[in-house]
Amino acid sequence: MERHLKAIDRISLKWDKKNQIFGLMKKIIVLFSLIITFVGIFLIALPSLLNWTGLAKPVKRYLLSSAEEYLPYSVNLDNFKIGLGTLSFNKVALKSDNRRYSISVNNIRLSYRLTSLILHPSSPLQSLKSITLVNPQIVIRAQKEQPASAKSTDIWQVIQTFVNRLNDKNAIKFVRIENGQVAFHRQTGDSLLIVQHLNGILKAETKDIINIILKGSFLSNQPDQMEISARFNLRNEQSRLLCRFARYDLNGAFLEKFLPIKLTRGQISGWLLMENQHFIPDSLNINGELHFRNFALNYKARNIKNIQFKAVVSNNRLIVDSLSARMGKAFVSGHAWVNDVLKPHLQAKLNLKDLNPDALMASGKAHWYSNATLSGWLNLTAQPLPWRGEVELQKGSIRLASGKTLRDVQLNMHFSKDTLAVKKLFARLDTGNLFNGFGIYEKSSGILAINLHAEHFTASHRIFDRLSQKLHALNVRFKTDTKTGQTTGKWAYFLTAPADTLLQMDGQINGDDKNLRIDLLHSTAADCKAALVVSDYLQNPHIDRGELRNFPFEEFTSAEFLHPVLQRMSSDFRLSGPLNRLKLNLNFVDRLNAKNKVELVATLSNLFAAHRELNGLIRLKNITGNTKVEFGDDYFSGNFSFGDQISGNLNIDFTHEQYLNGKVCFNHFNIIQAFSDSVIANNFHFLGNINGKVHL
Repeated sequence: MERHLKAIDRISLKWDKKNQIFGLMKKIIVLFSLIITFVGIFLIALPSLLNWTGLAKPVKRYLLSSAEEYLPYSVNLDNFKIGLGTLSFNKVALKSDNRRYSISVNNIRLSYRLTSLILHPSSPLQSLKSITLVNPQIVIRAQKEQPASAKSTDIWQVIQTFVNRLNDKNAIKFVRIENGQVAFHRQTGDSLLIVQHLNGILKAETKDIINIILKGSFLSNQPDQMEISARFNLRNEQSRLLCRFARYDLNGAFLEKFLPIKLTRGQISGWLLMENQHFIPDSLNINGELHFRNFALNYKARNIKNIQFKAVVSNNRLIVDSLSARMGKAFVSGHAWVNDVLKPHLQAKLNLKDLNPDALMASGKAHWYSNATLSGWLNLTAQPLPWRGEVELQKGSIRLASGKTLRDVQLNMHFSKDTLAVKKLFARLDTGNLFNGFGIYEKSSGILAINLHAEHFTASHRIFDRLSQKLHALNVRFKTDTKTGQTTGKWAYFLTAPADTLLQMDGQINGDDKNLRIDLLHSTAADCKAALVVSDYLQNPHIDRGELRNFPFEEFTSAEFLHPVLQRMSSDFRLSGPLNRLKLNLNFVDRLNAKNKVELVATLSNLFAAHRELNGLIRLKNITGNTKVEFGDDYFSGNFSFGDQISGNLNIDFTHEQYLNGKVCFNHFNIIQAFSDSVIANNFHFLGNINGKVHL
C-alpha cells in the first residue's frame, strides 16, 4: 500500500510540472500575439503616422538615398507613397524619346521585405521583392520621312541601365508589367491605341539578355487576345518578338478609329515572328502566317460579309491568298502581295462579280447607277510616301438597270495624293456603239477635266435610207471647279460617212453644282435650234426644259414622195421630266397652211432600257386618237385608234429586209370632215364615208 502511495505522489508531481510548463507557454503565446498585433497595427498605421508627424519626407529620402544613384530618372517625393510592404512612385518621369518612338512610365510600384529592411537599414534596395511598371506606354509616331540609319538605342540604354543596376544590388530577376499600351500618334495630332491591356513580366537572364512574356489585346477592348514573347540582346543589339493569335475574336474591335469602317465580327489565328538587328527599323525581318475567317464589316451603311483570306509573310514579303468577300449580291475574290512590308508596294488582282457601284458610294437616296452591276478583273497597285498607285479594269462588263450591258469595259486610272487621272475609259454597247474618254482631277485646285467620245453606227433603213451605214459621233469636253461648282465646256455632234456628211452640230455647256444647260450654237441645218436644261444632274437627272426645233428630217431620206412633204413641215419637239418617265410634246406644222398639223402628247418610259414604251394622244388635223408604241434598238411595234372610225397597228423589224407589216381599218371614216380646213354642219360634202382595210 505504501508503495502505491509513493507511485501516486510521483505521478502527481510530474503532472504539476507539466501544468507549469503549459501555463508558461500560454503566457508566451499571448505575449507574442500582443506584440505581433501591436506591430501590425503600427505598420498599418505607419504611413498615416508619418504624414501626421511630418516625418514622411525624411523617411522617403532615407529609403531613396541608396537607390537614386542607380535610377535613370528623377523622383517627385510629393507623389511617392509608402504602404504596408509597398512603395509607389507616381509621376516618376521615366521617359526616353526620339523622333520615331517614345517610352514612358508614369507609375512604378515596389514590393519589399519588411524584415530585410529592418535588418539592413543601410541598404534598402536589397529588400526589394518585386517591381511593377504600371501603365507603361510606347508611342510610335507617324513621320513623312525617317532616315534609314536612325537608331533608337537611347530607349534600350534606359531599359538596360534600369535592369542592370537593379541586378547589381539585389536578386530581382524580373519586372512586372501591368496594363501597358502601344499607341500610334498620327500627324493630325491624335493618338490611336493599337495594343492595350498588356500584362506580363520583363525578365533579365543576365545583364544583357531581357525576356518579355505578355498578354494583351490588339485593336480591341477585350483582354488576353494576344500572346507576346520577346527576347532582347542589349549587347549585340538583337531582338526577337513572337506574337500568337489563337482564335482571336475581333468582335468589338475599334478598327473604325483608323478607317471609316466598323468591324462587327471576325477571327484571326496564326503567328508573327519579328527579328531585328541593331534596333534599326530597316533591319526588321518578319515571318508568319495569319488566317482571317468570317469577317464582317460595315462601310458607309453597306455590309460586307464572309471576308476570308490567308496572309503569309516570308522575309518581309507578304502574300494574301484565297481572298473572298460578299457585298450584297456581289462576290469579290482574288489575291494580293507586297514584296517588302517595310517599303510597302501593294499589288492586287481581284475578280469582281455583280458589284453595285452604289455600294462604294455614300448611302442615301437612289442614284441613276444604283441598280447597275460591275463585273471584271481589277488590277491594283499602291504605295505610300508619297501615296500613289494605279487601278486597271480588264474584261469588264456593266449591266445597267435598263437591262442593257456595257461590254469590253476597260479602265486605267492613276492616283496620287493630289491627283486622280483616268488615262483610259472604254466600253461597247451592243454591236455598233462604243464609248471612250479620259480625265483628270486635281485636289489642290479642285479642277475636274473630262473628255468623252461616243459612237453609234446605224444599220440599214428603208424609209430614212440616208441613215444607213452612217456614223453618229458625239464629243464632249468640260471642266468643273468642284470648289465653286461651276462647269463650262463644249460639245460637237457629227452624222457622217465617207464623202457623205448629213449633219454637223456644236455648242456649249454651262452650269453649277445643281443645274446644267446645254445649248446649240452652230449647225449645218440653218433653221435648227436646240437647248437642254437639266437639274440635279450629278445624282438624279431631271430635265426641266428640252427643245429641238426644225430638225432636218428631210435630209435623211431620198424617197421622192416623202422628201417634199418633210421639207414643207416645220417641227417643234419638247420634253421634260425624269429620265425614266419623260413627257413629250411633238408638233409638225405645214409651213404653207398652219391648220395642217400633227400633234403628239405622250409619256416615254424607260428611255435607256432595251424595251421602251410611249403612250399618248395624237391629233391629226381635225381628229384625235390614242396611240401606244413599244420599241427598241431593232424593232418598232405600235397601235393607234381614232375613235370608232380608224384603228390599226404597225410593226417594223430592223433586222430583216422585209421588215414592215401592219394594217389600217376604216369604219365609216369621213375623210373630208377629218382633213378640211373648216367644218360646216350637215353639208353634203360630209356624207361620204370610207370603209375597209389596208394591209401593209
